[in-house]
This record gives sequence, structure tokens and C-alpha cells, in this order.
Amino acid sequence: MYLSEGPCKTRVMRPSETERGQAWLSNFVVEDRLIAERLVDSIRFAPGSAIRGALSVALDRMVTEERIEFPALLVPAQAVEDLAPVGPGDGKRVAFVDFRLDDPISATPGSEGLMGNVVREATRGVHAKKLLHPSETLESLRSRRCRSILLATDYSGSGSQLVDYATTLTRNSTIRSWRSGGLLTINVLAFAASSAAIKRMSRQDSPIDSVWEVEVAPVIGGSSGDPAFGRDAVDLCRRYSLHAEGSLGYRSSGGLFATDGGAPNNLPAVLRRKSSHKWKGFFEGRSVPAGLALQLGDYRPSIPPTQVASDAGQHRAAAVLSAEPSARSGSDRLLAVIALSKGGPKLEHALAERLAVSSKEIRSDLETLRSIGLMDEDNRLTAAGERELTVRRRRERVVAPLLVGDDSPYYPQSMR
Repeated sequence: MYLSEGPCKTRVMRPSETERGQAWLSNFVVEDRLIAERLVDSIRFAPGSAIRGALSVALDRMVTEERIEFPALLVPAQAVEDLAPVGPGDGKRVAFVDFRLDDPISATPGSEGLMGNVVREATRGVHAKKLLHPSETLESLRSRRCRSILLATDYSGSGSQLVDYATTLTRNSTIRSWRSGGLLTINVLAFAASSAAIKRMSRQDSPIDSVWEVEVAPVIGGSSGDPAFGRDAVDLCRRYSLHAEGSLGYRSSGGLFATDGGAPNNLPAVLRRKSSHKWKGFFEGRSVPAGLALQLGDYRPSIPPTQVASDAGQHRAAAVLSAEPSARSGSDRLLAVIALSKGGPKLEHALAERLAVSSKEIRSDLETLRSIGLMDEDNRLTAAGERELTVRRRRERVVAPLLVGDDSPYYPQSMR
């Protein structure tokens, strides 16, 4: 795959193919390098331009398809610890009291700067009447009859940061009153979110009413669906980390997502460990070297449908996929979705994670399967879907001959 940047083309490389990737792999003994290579190649790397474009498209769809109620206050989510210091009281920040939603951000912003750019462009664009700027006050939100708050972020690995930020909103008595009266909802739009983060934000005790993600972010052992690799990768991360605690990143989430703006703290420590005379780093702490970002481009790990079907226990279907020339076609991803759904429906974000594709692609696959009668409205396999899986699982039967050919004349050796 190639990305065009002006007059030249830069090949998007797998992380293990890059110069830094090759140097990083040299840290490991020979027996561990295969696992280390698979680990680093499982990273999803997204440049800021791709994130900004995808979120802009997602916002446009949310407005045109009215996924939430409008007008909506669009806010770039921040870490609570980065907000203005709290005033007197219990030390818990309250939105519109202890801080404004458009307070200045750090002079060297990370994802906050990118999200601020997305929010600025969206609130000035064609949907300006429906997407309100975070500079709005409670009084102006009341007069404009705001019906939703939409928190925008590039990535959520655990969901905790967004839950904490949303909690500062619900501590405000006015916001709390509007929510209890059914007049306001709090929602999240993320470019990428892990399955664990989606579950955390969707819990009953969460202040967040709905979560919309463009992609499901990979985690160690998650997108591959291979328990053996997951165990080996965790063991590798622990053995090569300087400290056992934090070896799998923040809250041991084992995230595998990074951008050219920085490496999140939930990445395994072996990927964030800085270079030294004893260690050749991949990411330099929380920063991403410019040369590495250029080589990685818009990199997404690929998981063959063959592997997905095999991991799902559908070994004959996997054999069919590997034998057919169409093994890389969209129809084979549909078969992989069917294989994963055997035994009960799966959540959209779980399917997206296992197949390493976007949530939009999975929703399209499920709609296709429903339209041709292979799945019902609850994403359960129909009788036709079960038959399709059975038919596609069939392999040509190979019969081992019981007689061995011999050119010598046949003569009976005994009479019975």
C-alpha cells in the first residue's frame, strides 16, 4: 500500500520492517523474536490527518442521520488532571463552575490540540447551527435548547478518562437537572476505542449515554483472537520490562494504538521504553519519532479471514478460505463473521476487534448478512446462515488407498 504526499510516494511499512523496528527486535533473544515481531506488527498507527478526516466524516453522518438529538454541544475531551485547579470544597471539579469547557489548553498540546481543531472546523462548518462551540455558557445552552453534549476524542484505551470528564458535567446541578428531566444526554465520539473502554463507558453507572467509535482499537491478544499469542505476548512484556508493575501499560490494558502525536500510556512498557546503551527503543517514551511516523503512515494490522475462522474453531472453513483464490475478498470476511457468530451473536465492536476492521465495515457486513437472510435482526445466524457455514466448511474428501500397487504377477499362495 502506498500513501501519496505531494509528488512522491512513501511505502507504508509494517512496524517490524522499519529501521527502528528492526533495531527494537534485536533486544530480544532469538527464541522471543517471533512473538516480539507479531506484537509490534499488531499496533494500529493512525496519523493525525486520518483521525481528523475520519472524525469529520463521522460528525457529518451523526448530524445528517440524527444519531443523537441536536443541537449538540461539541467538546474536545480532556484529562481531568489537566483542567484548571479546583476551588474550595471537596476537591472534585465541576464543569461551568471550576472550569470552562473552552479553557486554554497546554502550550504543547497532544491529542487535545487535534481534537480542538476538529471541533473548531465542525462548529464553523455547514452544521454550525446543530454543533455548538464549547464556548457556550449554561445560559446560552438553555436559550438554544441544547439537547446533547458530544465529547470528542482520538482514542480511549480504558474509558476512565472520558468517564471522569463526563462526571464533572453531571456534578453541575443544572446539567444534572436537565438530564434527570430527559432534556440532555452525554455522548462520546472516538476515532478509536478498545472493547474494554466501550464496555466501561456503556455501564449502567456511567454518566455517558452512548458511545460512537470509528474503529475498535486493538489490545494484546484481542484482535487476533489467539489465546496462545495473548499469553506469550503478556509473558514477553513482563520479562522485558524494567518494572513488573505497569508492564502492560495503564491499568494493564495492553493497548496497541498510537498516533504521530504520541504513544498512549496504556501501550506495553517494552514499546514505550526509551533508548539506552542497553536497549534500542521503538517509541521514545510517549513520543513518536518523525521518521518512524512517516514510515508507518496509516498502518492497520491485517488479520486473514483464514486465521479468524481457525481461531473460531471452524477449521474446515479456514481450510476452504486458504484453498480458494478469493480468500482476500469481501465475501470471505462475511464467512469469517458467520464463523465468529456460530454459537450466539457477537457485539459489533467485538467483531471489529477480531477482524481488525472499522466499525463501519462490520456494520455493513452485518447489514449484508441480514439482507440476504443469513442473520436475523438480533445478529443471530438463521437456518440459512447455519447451512452456508456447513456448505463452506466442506472439503473434498481424501481417501487413503488401502491397496498398494504391484506389477508382479498375481498367484494365489494358498487354497482355502
